[in-house]
Amino acid sequence: MKKGKSRPRRIPYCYAFIVKGAAKLLDFMANAFGAVELTRVPGENNTIGHAETKIGDSVVMTFDSKEDWPATPAFVRLYVEDCDATYRQALNAGGISITVPTNMPWATAAAV
Repeated sequence: MKKGKSRPRRIPYCYAFIVKGAAKLLDFMANAFGAVELTRVPGENNTIGHAETKIGDSVVMTFDSKEDWPATPAFVRLYVEDCDATYRQALNAGGISITVPTNMPWATAAAV
C-alpha cells in the first residue's frame, strides 16, 4: 500500500510480534522491508528476550514465545511506496503469498 500523508508506516493490531523463531523473523523483516535492528536482548536457551527494529518511521518489537506464553498471531498493515516491488522483495526474502497485490476501492493496493 502506498503510505498516506498522515499515517505512520505501520498500523499495529498488536504491540509486539511474539513468535517461535524471532531471529528468523528479524532476518526476514530486514531482507523484505529494510528493517534496521535497534536492539537485541538475548533470552534463555538461545532465544530472543526482546528486540526492536525500525521499519520506516515505526519501531516493531519482537521476541520469542515461551512455554507458558504462546506465539500470538498478528496482522500488521505496512504502507510502502511501491506495493509491487515490496511484494516481490518479500517473496524473495522467503515470504509466502496469500494474495497478490490488488488495487482496492479506497485507492491503495494491498497484498497479504
